Amino acid sequence: MKNAAKMETFQFKRKQVNNGINPAVAKKAHTTAGKERAANRFEVIAREWLDISKTCSAENHHKVLIVRMEKDVFPYIGNKPIAEISALEVLSICRRVESLKKKGDGLYAVGGTAGLYLQIVGNSKLWILRATIAGRRRDIGLGSYE
Repeated sequence: MKNAAKMETFQFKRKQVNNGINPAVAKKAHTTAGKERAANRFEVIAREWLDISKTCSAENHHKVLIVRMEKDVFPYIGNKPIAEISALEVLSICRRVESLKKKGDGLYAVGGTAGLYLQIVGNSKLWILRATIAGRRRDIGLGSYE
């Protein structure tokens, strides 16, 4: 079995040489690309951001954010490179989290996004952006949830 694997590796490298590729350079590039891919995973970057932003928020808030990310986000997209995460994946995570929470009428803050709220009145759900414009608080409707 070992000889068959060695022969396969040899043949692969021989094909690289025949195509004008240096096998040592190709191996190094492959290793470097793997390290870059691991460093660009969503979880790695999110944890770096959480560590940097720790000084800007209360310790309890920081702990809550980490727990929420570990429970609701990292299992789904934590291992994916940032460049490969689509808006639909993020939206599906947001919807999954919101569906887990049974909500009655009210205004609910969307975790981690300053000023963004989900307003629920009866069966209608609306996105609201709360902003301060010219010193006065304004609620700007962003449209229906569904």
